[in-house]
Amino acid sequence: MSGEGASFDELEGAYRRVSRALYRAQEDALDFLAETIIEALEREQTIIEAAFFILIFGQIEFRINELAAIRLTRSDQQAAIRERPFRRRLAIALSGARFNSTRNEMGGWYDRWNRVAHGETVTGFDLGVIFRRARELEYTITQQTVGLQNDRGLAPHDD
Repeated sequence: MSGEGASFDELEGAYRRVSRALYRAQEDALDFLAETIIEALEREQTIIEAAFFILIFGQIEFRINELAAIRLTRSDQQAAIRERPFRRRLAIALSGARFNSTRNEMGGWYDRWNRVAHGETVTGFDLGVIFRRARELEYTITQQTVGLQNDRGLAPHDD
């Protein structure tokens, strides 16, 4: 996909490395019963999880925007796709009843992303589930994109 940032594999690898380092620091703090350090490390874990969620969701949004733009036939609509509300872009990208639950889930993720990105502390991210769902969504979007390109006689692009 053109203009693509980090892959989900790269993001997950980075998250695992950072989390392991933080976990080791937490274990060390527990060994010394350093309550203040433990609390600070727990806060850092919350920040790291929120930051990776923002990165993951940014990649999801990029892919959704790309598919939505491909679905539109007029170049002025394609160029203005990012101006539309997220849920509208999502409905264009993943249209039809079979994607209702995916659209609802992604809409909820967007709401969380928006809160975190604007400074609200949000906890309870299960990044393992989020990475798995992101990959599933990426697969779906790729299939939809290739199908549309084939229907229109366009060659899929990897740049």
